[in-house]
Amino acid sequence: MADKIVPRQNIWRVLMKIAFVLPCLGFGGAERVVSILANRFAEDNEVYILTTSAVKDVVYPIDARVHILHTWQGNVPKTWLHLRGICKKNKIDVALAFMSVTGTLTAMALAFSGVKVITSERNDPSAEKAEKSLAIRALEKAARCFTAGYVFQSEGAREYYPRGCQKKSEIILNPLDCSNLPERNEEAVFDNLRADVQSVLERDPAAKSKWEVLLCYPYVKAMMYHRIAHKQYLKGHTTLARWISQHARHVTGIEIHPGAQIGKGFFIDHGNGVVIGETTII
Repeated sequence: MADKIVPRQNIWRVLMKIAFVLPCLGFGGAERVVSILANRFAEDNEVYILTTSAVKDVVYPIDARVHILHTWQGNVPKTWLHLRGICKKNKIDVALAFMSVTGTLTAMALAFSGVKVITSERNDPSAEKAEKSLAIRALEKAARCFTAGYVFQSEGAREYYPRGCQKKSEIILNPLDCSNLPERNEEAVFDNLRADVQSVLERDPAAKSKWEVLLCYPYVKAMMYHRIAHKQYLKGHTTLARWISQHARHVTGIEIHPGAQIGKGFFIDHGNGVVIGETTII
């Protein structure tokens, strides 16, 4: 996407000033992607992260070379005017905005400023439509004129947008670069299985034997499936990983996203209806 906005020969040879714009740096898929990208781009460019809400928490590791600026000014209009001022003062070349509403407001705030705006749509745009006010929908249409490009996670999300937006878009799966995700040291399959069984025996007085736990506790099966799915997820086989996790949900009643990071000593009693999301770290 970047090579469609900046001439290819300049991407790696000329220092670029890149700003990531999102509501906050708390837990979330978009927040994790921003941390990965910002850390990678900071090796060759000057990188800023601009948050637009009052939340100042920073959950994921951020390289010391990345400038984190909290732009919240007490209300929305002042915040976006302040954001425009920051981008102009620091001569930002490209602003990468995450979440559709943030992308819309970023494009409007930076209109005619010379800053190229790319919007990353992280959610299902059709599902979000009912939640948006008429004013936001009107701003979205206007902002398309000032948006240089779009990034979507699926073809379905791209098809929701007008053809003009589709022509200046790319599909990039989440996570963007699995090789940059923290690696986990996995023990042998049977060692993990023994640890899961022992965790149940130590915490559930109703468990009478190892065979009972192994055969009758859905948690043990759910963790076996999750370890397989998590490995595939880290390798970038996200569709296969999700299929394994969905199959596990039907078998055990427990849904664990393959991106969730789960360590030792974890135990789910009963478990039917339990959902563990992508950004969970246990």
